[in-house]
Amino acid sequence: MFNAYVRHANGCGIEGFTEMDAVAYLNSRFGVALEHLYQSNPGGTYLKAWLRAMRTLMEYEGCGCICKRMPGDLGRTELPPGLQGLLDSFDETSRRNGLSESTVYSRNGRIKHFLLFLASGGGVDASCIRDSSAHDYILTKASNHAKSVKSVLTAIRCFYRHLCLEGLVAGDLTGTVPSPRPCYVPELPVVREREDVEALMSSIDRGNPVGRRDYAMLLMVARLGLRAFDIKSIRVSGLDWETRTMSIVRHKTGNPLELPLLDDVGRAVIDYLRHGRPEGAGCPELFVRQVAPFEPFTDTSNLTYILSKRARAAGVKVPGDRRTLHSLRHALARRLLERQVPLEDISRILGHVSKRTTSIYLRMDVESLAMCPLDPEAVAR
Repeated sequence: MFNAYVRHANGCGIEGFTEMDAVAYLNSRFGVALEHLYQSNPGGTYLKAWLRAMRTLMEYEGCGCICKRMPGDLGRTELPPGLQGLLDSFDETSRRNGLSESTVYSRNGRIKHFLLFLASGGGVDASCIRDSSAHDYILTKASNHAKSVKSVLTAIRCFYRHLCLEGLVAGDLTGTVPSPRPCYVPELPVVREREDVEALMSSIDRGNPVGRRDYAMLLMVARLGLRAFDIKSIRVSGLDWETRTMSIVRHKTGNPLELPLLDDVGRAVIDYLRHGRPEGAGCPELFVRQVAPFEPFTDTSNLTYILSKRARAAGVKVPGDRRTLHSLRHALARRLLERQVPLEDISRILGHVSKRTTSIYLRMDVESLAMCPLDPEAVAR
């Protein structure tokens, strides 16, 4: 794409890079009517890739470097200085308190949306935050999923607490944040059949470095129940070949954990280390990107695309849009239930803090549920 644009620029006598020239080129090439490079994609996947490439060039032209994450429309929208100062203060406190990059990123996004709502009503500083602000804002989210609404309210409550502790508002506003009762029932986990998991893993071409890396990562999820964050944080130094164990710190709980290096997992990791992991990778993390500068995956990197890519290649379909790595964790949980592994052990394997979280999987064990049926008429009384 970059070479194609260079050929176009040379042919038209264009020197340097400007957003106007890039927009004109894309409009001509794809027959669209873009006004700027951050406009919502009016075309397909190919135009989306071109937009990303042009944004990269524009960023490099502007600051001489390329950021890891390209800013979207939210990142480009400016707040009034007074409200931006509140967001910056909240961001600084969150990082000082040791919150993960992903948590800081998601909370900041939710709070920025909230502050933009206040700014749309004429707010310019902390004085625009009133007792009704959180309530008025959450009404605009009424159509969102209950879990999403809960996450927004939690972020606002944390933000209000910060403003109070820092003396940026007159009093404690946390009591004005609505606390709706949970009104959703967790969906049944989307589980891949054992045959699907086997087809998925066997379809991965381990004759190349990317295939070896993806196979080892997905196998760890399917066999050990690790979360994506845990996979990304595994360090080479955490592998103990003498004891055949692997030490990690659970991202979600912060608890240290020692896991067995099962035979198939161990062989996959060895194959990746010997023939897949780039020699130029100078970071301590085990799994890295396969393109220079061979850096580890960031907290905000989503590994779902790896599973989606491999599932498509294997012809494995998932109901709806639930194509996350958690489907492999769910499959492991169901296999353990079928083998009558105690719920406490399954909870520990999956890294759940509470057994209530793990109990969701009991709803999948139809055979066991059939052993304790309820009389609807008796329940109704």
